[in-house]
Amino acid sequence: MKDKSVSEVNQFIETHQAFPFSSRIRAPFIDQLAKQKRWDDLLAFQTTYPMGSAISVITIMRS
Repeated sequence: MKDKSVSEVNQFIETHQAFPFSSRIRAPFIDQLAKQKRWDDLLAFQTTYPMGSAISVITIMRS
C-alpha cells in the first residue's frame, strides 16, 4: 500500500465496502502514511478526528 494514493485507497474501500476486509484497510494505510511522513495525505485520508491513537497526536500537532 505504500505506493498508493489517498484516492486509490478510498476508491478501493468504497468499491469493496461489502467485504469485511475493507474496514481493516484504513489503519494500516494511516500507519504507512505516517511512516512515510506524508502528513498532507494523512490529513486528507483521516477526515474525522481520531481518538486514543498516535494519529490524534499528529492531528493536534498539525492544527
